[in-house]
Amino acid sequence: MKFIINGNESKIQVEILKRLYPFSTDFRDINVLLCIVNIDIPGYTANFPTCILSYELRTFYSELKSQYESSRGNAKLLTVEGGINMVSIPEEDDRVKWDIEAQYPEGYGATLSFQFYSDKNCLSDLITQLKHILEEYPVRE
Repeated sequence: MKFIINGNESKIQVEILKRLYPFSTDFRDINVLLCIVNIDIPGYTANFPTCILSYELRTFYSELKSQYESSRGNAKLLTVEGGINMVSIPEEDDRVKWDIEAQYPEGYGATLSFQFYSDKNCLSDLITQLKHILEEYPVRE
């Protein structure tokens, strides 16, 4: 399962591979998802593994839905691991500005910070993709 953000000559794809600790009884550990991030922007291509917590995706999904419905407020995927962080900011011309920061290895590796724009309508597909991911990998309490 994956979610994709397409923009002006830019693409980010995050593929969720599996729960890293499916049998853990710890709230944080049971919600760790192993992911592969692919970034393709003018001048740069990156492909690396990272972990995202299912409740981080749930928050991002909820904020994106609200942003899509109201055209206000930012939606943020802020990860504890820091491998990928992104903020969606609505613009007045039906575009969305994306502020992205990727780091590999997390915590001490090379950091790539960039921005790009996408059409607001891409949020609908993104919301649907995240909904399916959260159905497959729900937050476990």
